Amino acid sequence: MTERKENIVMFPFMAQGHIIPFLALALELEKKNGYTITFVNTRLNIKKLRPSIPPYSSIRL
Repeated sequence: MTERKENIVMFPFMAQGHIIPFLALALELEKKNGYTITFVNTRLNIKKLRPSIPPYSSIRL
């Protein structure tokens, strides 16, 4: 039997000062607990966030 990874969907409030801390939290949850993270936001914000995600990360934007 394979181990099942939990998936967390994160939908931060889309206001200045909320998105980056949520992304930092997503990275910590992925690193410490091995969760798969799905980060929901606008196309424009996703485009800006993509360079902040490490290449080895499983976080989905």
